[in-house]
Amino acid sequence: MIRGTSWGVGRGLDGREASRLATQRALDRLGSGRPVLAIVFFSQEFDPEDVLAGIASLLGGTPVWGCSTVAPFVGEGEQTHSVVVAILSGNELKAQVHWYPDFAHNSKETARQIGRLRDQVSSANGLLIAADGVSGDVEAVCAGLDQVHFPVFGCLAEGNYQTGRTTQLGGNQGGAGGLSALLLGGRFRLNAGMAHGWQSVGIKLPVDRSRGVWIHTLGGVSAAEAFARVFGYPTRQWAYLPLSRLIRLYALNLEDDRNPGRKVLRSPLHAEVNGSFRMNAHVSEGRIAELMIGNLDECLNVTRRVTLQAMDGLGKARPLLVVCFVDLAWRMLFGSQVGQFIQIIKEIAAEVPVIGTYTLGQMFGNAGDFVLENQNLLIVVLGESLD
Repeated sequence: MIRGTSWGVGRGLDGREASRLATQRALDRLGSGRPVLAIVFFSQEFDPEDVLAGIASLLGGTPVWGCSTVAPFVGEGEQTHSVVVAILSGNELKAQVHWYPDFAHNSKETARQIGRLRDQVSSANGLLIAADGVSGDVEAVCAGLDQVHFPVFGCLAEGNYQTGRTTQLGGNQGGAGGLSALLLGGRFRLNAGMAHGWQSVGIKLPVDRSRGVWIHTLGGVSAAEAFARVFGYPTRQWAYLPLSRLIRLYALNLEDDRNPGRKVLRSPLHAEVNGSFRMNAHVSEGRIAELMIGNLDECLNVTRRVTLQAMDGLGKARPLLVVCFVDLAWRMLFGSQVGQFIQIIKEIAAEVPVIGTYTLGQMFGNAGDFVLENQNLLIVVLGESLD
């Protein structure tokens, strides 16, 4: 176990019991260290207020940051119906959590408030963000973070997204529709790597008609009909299980609205009965979308490369914790073999604890170069400066 870092997994009938067990196990591993931060990933069936109550019963006012997921994981694999708690301690590690409960309803105001962090906190070394993965305009937040002087990484939270509910934790508050920002300072250092294992099938589809996060037509027909012609399933079936879930596997590679010349992946959340696709990021009319599918071998290669990049680029800092943000599509693609990429991360991380969550989007920014993606693997390493 790395000094200053511990983790625990808890299962229980409810979120309070599961989070209390996870926190107690983490504290038992931590020993006499004073907690300065708890990062928490929890199964979507638990109420966030219950999760926070179980943690607070043992950690008091320690900053808490995290989000829901279909299944959190550690280096040993997925932990279904559970809460994973990682605790970090150190005399000169500084953490602040800022909670924005109205993100889904007023994203521009949330973006404005987060933008103030850029000017208010001159000593920040990094920022982690967990935002609602279904509601809200996260691109407005991204625009406000383009010029920050410290690294920004994070995710669009996953959970029971087909019912429109993903949940986030921020300090002593939590719920759906919010955004939680974890500001790290003092001797904290961050580094990350991000990439995907999706490849083109050689089909390009013009985005004829779209509005905001809705794609209405591709190549002159409804978005669902365009997919039906490629994959052979009837158009109407894309709005119903199992295709309404499997649609997440098929990404569109197109030019980023905010970064001309850069390609990004955009993935449907679901198809509507009228044949339109609901996304969680804007897709502009006139773009040419290249249809992409996942490749298992390439995903494993990406896992190795991205994890090494994140670990090796930490510089003069001691790694404390590896935090993984994995698009939900990876879990769907790997199925029962999902442990393969987790094992690669664990082997490269060696003695450094690994925790992770499945997400609906990944956020990566460094030195003003900020991008929002779907379908990617994002590995973030938190470290302690040795200077």
